[in-house]
Amino acid sequence: MKILVSEARALRDSLVHNSPKFELEVVGGKRQLIGKKVRSIIDVKMEDVTTIVDAAVGYVKKLDGLLQAHGHHRKVDWLFERDEKGISPAKTFE
Repeated sequence: MKILVSEARALRDSLVHNSPKFELEVVGGKRQLIGKKVRSIIDVKMEDVTTIVDAAVGYVKKLDGLLQAHGHHRKVDWLFERDEKGISPAKTFE
């Protein structure tokens, strides 16, 4: 949950609520006007995204387990975690 309300939210907000505000930053040794939210999107790394996706999947699975424990009958059986190599199973994309 901590990842979802911090890192994931910041990235999501940058994507969904982009801003026309620009700030002067040094990029590649040159001063450039660039939006802070644009910079966060440009700088995102694959490991950041996988951490966020894993946190989202984990949260939904945990919530599903709690709901099942309290008698809810709809099970989230369509959401799959990545394997030990970090690969999503083929059934994820069916």
